[in-house]
Amino acid sequence: MQNFMHATFPSSPTPTMYCNQRTAALNTFDCLLIYPSGVPNKLFSVNFSYNYQGKSGAVTVNVNPLGPTSNQATTKATTVGSGRV
Repeated sequence: MQNFMHATFPSSPTPTMYCNQRTAALNTFDCLLIYPSGVPNKLFSVNFSYNYQGKSGAVTVNVNPLGPTSNQATTKATTVGSGRV
């Protein structure tokens, strides 16, 4: 399967990234970021984007690694075309 999920890291080192599309909710992706030197200990953002079969979208996720870990945040994406993120 071709990986059509892309990310840029404007305020942190570039990690290795693995993303998996959920089967129950096709507009939801779980992404794992692996930092070789450990997760940065300051606020940073990740710019996610995709382009697949003429459908594209993008979202910026702000990450607070020192914040509470029990809350799950949901971020809505801006989409172009008829696709959903």
